[in-house]
Amino acid sequence: MSALTALWHREVTTFLRDRARVAGALVQPLLFWALLAFGFGPSFQGPQGEVGAVGFGAFLAPGMLALVVVFTAIFTTLYVVEERTEGFLQTVLVASVPRLAVALGVALGGATLAVGQAVPFALALPLLGVSLTWSGAAMVLVHLVLLGLAFTALGFVLAWRVSTTRAYHGLMNGLLMPLWLVSGAVFPVEGLAAPLAWAVRLNPVAYSVDGLRHALLGTGWASPGVDLAVAAAFCGAMLALAAKTAERS
Repeated sequence: MSALTALWHREVTTFLRDRARVAGALVQPLLFWALLAFGFGPSFQGPQGEVGAVGFGAFLAPGMLALVVVFTAIFTTLYVVEERTEGFLQTVLVASVPRLAVALGVALGGATLAVGQAVPFALALPLLGVSLTWSGAAMVLVHLVLLGLAFTALGFVLAWRVSTTRAYHGLMNGLLMPLWLVSGAVFPVEGLAAPLAWAVRLNPVAYSVDGLRHALLGTGWASPGVDLAVAAAFCGAMLALAAKTAERS
Protein backbone atom coordinates (compact mmCIF):
# COMPACT_ATOMS: atom_id res chain seq x y z
CA MET A 1 0.00 0.00 0.00
CA SER A 2 2.85 2.41 0.73
CA ALA A 3 4.33 1.82 -2.73
CA LEU A 4 0.92 2.23 -4.37
CA THR A 5 0.27 5.46 -2.47
CA ALA A 6 3.70 6.85 -3.37
CA LEU A 7 3.18 6.07 -7.06
CA TRP A 8 -0.31 7.59 -7.00
CA HIS A 9 1.03 10.77 -5.38
CA ARG A 10 3.86 11.03 -7.89
CA GLU A 11 1.48 10.59 -10.83
CA VAL A 12 -0.66 13.48 -9.65
CA THR A 13 2.24 15.76 -8.75
CA THR A 14 4.20 15.13 -11.95
CA PHE A 15 1.23 15.83 -14.18
CA LEU A 16 0.12 19.00 -12.39
CA ARG A 17 3.64 20.45 -12.59
CA ASP A 18 3.64 20.07 -16.38
CA ARG A 19 1.44 22.98 -17.46
CA ALA A 20 1.58 22.03 -21.13
CA ARG A 21 0.03 18.63 -20.44
CA VAL A 22 -2.65 20.14 -18.20
CA ALA A 23 -3.54 22.70 -20.87
CA GLY A 24 -3.58 20.08 -23.62
CA ALA A 25 -5.91 17.80 -21.69
CA LEU A 26 -8.33 20.69 -21.05
CA VAL A 27 -8.19 22.80 -24.22
CA GLN A 28 -8.70 20.07 -26.82
CA PRO A 29 -12.04 18.82 -25.45
CA LEU A 30 -13.23 22.42 -25.09
CA LEU A 31 -12.39 23.11 -28.74
CA PHE A 32 -14.19 19.94 -29.83
CA TRP A 33 -17.22 20.94 -27.79
CA ALA A 34 -17.36 24.50 -29.15
CA LEU A 35 -16.78 23.55 -32.79
CA LEU A 36 -19.29 20.70 -32.81
CA ALA A 37 -21.92 22.61 -30.84
CA PHE A 38 -21.78 25.72 -33.01
CA GLY A 39 -21.29 23.79 -36.25
CA PHE A 40 -24.03 21.17 -35.96
CA GLY A 41 -26.25 22.68 -33.26
CA PRO A 42 -28.64 24.58 -35.57
CA SER A 43 -29.53 21.43 -37.55
CA PHE A 44 -29.67 19.01 -34.63
CA GLN A 45 -32.92 17.46 -33.42
CA GLY A 46 -32.23 15.83 -30.11
CA PRO A 47 -34.17 13.20 -28.17
CA GLN A 48 -36.68 14.05 -25.48
CA GLY A 49 -35.08 13.69 -22.07
CA GLU A 50 -36.08 14.55 -18.53
CA VAL A 51 -35.11 18.15 -19.28
CA GLY A 52 -37.34 18.26 -22.37
CA ALA A 53 -35.98 18.62 -25.89
CA VAL A 54 -32.21 18.21 -25.65
CA GLY A 55 -30.09 20.83 -27.42
CA PHE A 56 -26.90 19.77 -29.14
CA GLY A 57 -24.65 21.45 -26.57
CA ALA A 58 -26.31 19.47 -23.79
CA PHE A 59 -26.39 16.30 -25.90
CA LEU A 60 -22.61 16.57 -26.40
CA ALA A 61 -21.93 17.02 -22.68
CA PRO A 62 -21.60 13.31 -21.75
CA GLY A 63 -19.31 12.67 -24.70
CA MET A 64 -17.18 15.67 -23.82
CA LEU A 65 -16.79 14.46 -20.25
CA ALA A 66 -15.62 11.14 -21.66
CA LEU A 67 -13.23 12.95 -24.00
CA VAL A 68 -11.64 14.83 -21.09
CA VAL A 69 -10.95 11.45 -19.50
CA VAL A 70 -9.50 10.08 -22.76
CA PHE A 71 -7.11 12.99 -23.26
CA THR A 72 -6.03 12.97 -19.63
CA ALA A 73 -5.27 9.24 -19.91
CA ILE A 74 -3.12 9.95 -22.97
CA PHE A 75 -1.16 12.74 -21.30
CA THR A 76 -0.72 11.07 -17.90
CA THR A 77 0.63 7.76 -19.23
CA LEU A 78 2.91 9.28 -21.88
CA TYR A 79 5.90 9.47 -19.57
CA VAL A 80 5.75 5.70 -18.89
CA VAL A 81 7.37 5.07 -22.30
CA GLU A 82 10.63 6.79 -21.33
CA GLU A 83 10.70 6.14 -17.60
CA ARG A 84 10.22 2.43 -18.06
CA THR A 85 13.75 2.17 -19.50
CA GLU A 86 15.39 5.27 -18.00
CA GLY A 87 14.31 7.25 -15.00
CA PHE A 88 12.10 6.77 -11.98
CA LEU A 89 10.17 3.70 -13.13
CA GLN A 90 13.39 1.84 -13.84
CA THR A 91 14.30 2.27 -10.19
CA VAL A 92 10.85 1.10 -9.10
CA LEU A 93 11.02 -2.01 -11.28
CA VAL A 94 14.27 -3.25 -9.68
CA ALA A 95 13.02 -2.52 -6.16
CA SER A 96 11.14 -5.04 -4.02
CA VAL A 97 7.80 -3.57 -5.06
CA PRO A 98 5.05 -5.81 -6.48
CA ARG A 99 4.45 -5.11 -10.15
CA LEU A 100 0.73 -4.97 -9.35
CA ALA A 101 1.39 -1.90 -7.19
CA VAL A 102 3.14 -0.23 -10.15
CA ALA A 103 0.17 -0.80 -12.46
CA LEU A 104 -2.44 0.21 -9.91
CA GLY A 105 -0.46 3.26 -8.76
CA VAL A 106 -0.26 4.60 -12.32
CA ALA A 107 -3.94 3.79 -12.99
CA LEU A 108 -5.18 5.39 -9.77
CA GLY A 109 -3.06 8.50 -10.31
CA GLY A 110 -4.31 8.91 -13.87
CA ALA A 111 -7.92 8.28 -12.87
CA THR A 112 -7.67 10.87 -10.10
CA LEU A 113 -6.44 13.46 -12.60
CA ALA A 114 -9.04 12.48 -15.21
CA VAL A 115 -11.94 12.78 -12.79
CA GLY A 116 -10.48 15.95 -11.29
CA GLN A 117 -10.42 17.62 -14.71
CA ALA A 118 -13.85 16.33 -15.76
CA VAL A 119 -15.69 17.43 -12.61
CA PRO A 120 -15.43 21.20 -13.36
CA PHE A 121 -17.00 20.52 -16.77
CA ALA A 122 -19.84 18.67 -15.09
CA LEU A 123 -20.39 21.47 -12.58
CA ALA A 124 -20.69 23.95 -15.45
CA LEU A 125 -23.49 22.00 -17.15
CA PRO A 126 -26.30 24.08 -15.58
CA LEU A 127 -25.14 26.85 -17.94
CA LEU A 128 -26.42 24.61 -20.76
CA GLY A 129 -29.73 24.03 -19.02
CA VAL A 130 -28.77 20.62 -17.58
CA SER A 131 -29.86 20.21 -13.98
CA LEU A 132 -27.75 17.95 -11.77
CA THR A 133 -29.58 15.95 -9.12
CA TRP A 134 -27.74 14.26 -6.26
CA SER A 135 -28.40 10.82 -7.69
CA GLY A 136 -27.39 11.97 -11.17
CA ALA A 137 -24.19 13.54 -9.85
CA ALA A 138 -23.32 10.32 -8.00
CA MET A 139 -23.84 8.26 -11.14
CA VAL A 140 -21.73 10.70 -13.17
CA LEU A 141 -18.93 10.35 -10.64
CA VAL A 142 -19.11 6.53 -10.73
CA HIS A 143 -18.92 6.43 -14.53
CA LEU A 144 -16.07 8.95 -14.62
CA VAL A 145 -14.05 6.92 -12.11
CA LEU A 146 -14.61 3.66 -14.00
CA LEU A 147 -13.76 5.29 -17.33
CA GLY A 148 -10.69 7.02 -15.89
CA LEU A 149 -9.33 3.79 -14.42
CA ALA A 150 -10.02 1.85 -17.62
CA PHE A 151 -8.38 4.32 -20.00
CA THR A 152 -5.38 5.00 -17.80
CA ALA A 153 -4.81 1.26 -17.42
CA LEU A 154 -5.12 0.87 -21.21
CA GLY A 155 -2.65 3.71 -21.71
CA PHE A 156 -0.26 2.01 -19.30
CA VAL A 157 -0.50 -1.22 -21.29
CA LEU A 158 0.26 0.52 -24.59
CA ALA A 159 3.06 2.63 -23.08
CA TRP A 160 4.67 -0.50 -21.64
CA ARG A 161 4.78 -2.23 -25.02
CA VAL A 162 6.20 0.55 -27.23
CA SER A 163 9.70 2.00 -27.30
CA THR A 164 9.11 5.60 -28.42
CA THR A 165 6.67 8.37 -27.59
CA ARG A 166 5.91 8.76 -31.30
CA ALA A 167 4.70 5.17 -31.49
CA TYR A 168 2.67 5.70 -28.32
CA HIS A 169 0.93 8.78 -29.73
CA GLY A 170 0.11 6.91 -32.91
CA LEU A 171 -1.37 3.97 -31.04
CA MET A 172 -3.37 6.10 -28.63
CA ASN A 173 -4.81 8.36 -31.31
CA GLY A 174 -5.46 5.44 -33.64
CA LEU A 175 -7.27 3.45 -30.96
CA LEU A 176 -8.83 5.83 -28.48
CA MET A 177 -10.25 8.44 -30.84
CA PRO A 178 -12.20 5.89 -32.92
CA LEU A 179 -13.48 4.33 -29.69
CA TRP A 180 -14.75 7.75 -28.63
CA LEU A 181 -16.18 8.71 -32.03
CA VAL A 182 -18.07 5.41 -32.34
CA SER A 183 -19.60 5.70 -28.88
CA GLY A 184 -22.65 7.82 -29.61
CA ALA A 185 -20.84 10.84 -28.20
CA VAL A 186 -21.65 13.09 -31.17
CA PHE A 187 -24.74 11.47 -32.71
CA PRO A 188 -27.86 9.66 -31.43
CA VAL A 189 -27.60 5.89 -31.58
CA GLU A 190 -31.28 5.42 -32.38
CA GLY A 191 -31.95 5.14 -36.11
CA LEU A 192 -28.37 4.34 -37.15
CA ALA A 193 -27.62 1.97 -40.01
CA ALA A 194 -27.26 -1.60 -38.76
CA PRO A 195 -23.44 -1.92 -39.15
CA LEU A 196 -22.77 1.32 -37.27
CA ALA A 197 -25.38 0.49 -34.63
CA TRP A 198 -23.65 -2.84 -33.97
CA ALA A 199 -20.26 -1.09 -33.82
CA VAL A 200 -21.64 1.20 -31.12
CA ARG A 201 -23.15 -1.67 -29.15
CA LEU A 202 -19.87 -3.60 -29.24
CA ASN A 203 -17.89 -0.57 -28.07
CA PRO A 204 -17.49 -0.56 -24.25
CA VAL A 205 -16.95 3.22 -24.25
CA ALA A 206 -20.47 3.67 -25.65
CA TYR A 207 -21.94 2.33 -22.41
CA SER A 208 -20.01 4.85 -20.33
CA VAL A 209 -21.22 7.69 -22.57
CA ASP A 210 -24.77 6.34 -22.42
CA GLY A 211 -24.58 6.01 -18.65
CA LEU A 212 -23.45 9.63 -18.38
CA ARG A 213 -26.28 10.68 -20.69
CA HIS A 214 -28.81 8.82 -18.53
CA ALA A 215 -27.45 10.53 -15.41
CA LEU A 216 -27.42 14.01 -16.95
CA LEU A 217 -30.36 14.02 -19.38
CA GLY A 218 -32.50 11.05 -18.47
CA THR A 219 -32.27 9.57 -21.96
CA GLY A 220 -30.27 6.77 -23.57
CA TRP A 221 -30.41 3.67 -25.73
CA ALA A 222 -29.46 1.09 -23.07
CA SER A 223 -30.66 0.72 -19.49
CA PRO A 224 -28.64 2.37 -16.70
CA GLY A 225 -27.99 -1.05 -15.15
CA VAL A 226 -26.51 -2.44 -18.37
CA ASP A 227 -24.40 0.70 -18.81
CA LEU A 228 -22.95 0.36 -15.32
CA ALA A 229 -22.31 -3.39 -15.65
CA VAL A 230 -20.44 -3.04 -18.96
CA ALA A 231 -18.43 -0.05 -17.71
CA ALA A 232 -17.40 -1.96 -14.57
CA ALA A 233 -16.49 -5.07 -16.58
CA PHE A 234 -14.39 -3.01 -19.02
CA CYS A 235 -12.61 -1.29 -16.14
CA GLY A 236 -11.87 -4.60 -14.43
CA ALA A 237 -10.56 -6.12 -17.65
CA MET A 238 -8.22 -3.19 -18.32
CA LEU A 239 -6.86 -3.20 -14.76
CA ALA A 240 -6.23 -6.94 -14.99
CA LEU A 241 -4.48 -6.48 -18.32
CA ALA A 242 -2.33 -3.67 -16.87
CA ALA A 243 -1.35 -5.85 -13.92
CA LYS A 244 -0.46 -8.72 -16.26
CA THR A 245 1.51 -6.40 -18.54
CA ALA A 246 3.54 -5.05 -15.62
CA GLU A 247 4.83 -8.57 -15.01
CA ARG A 248 6.65 -8.45 -18.37
CA SER A 249 10.34 -7.73 -18.18
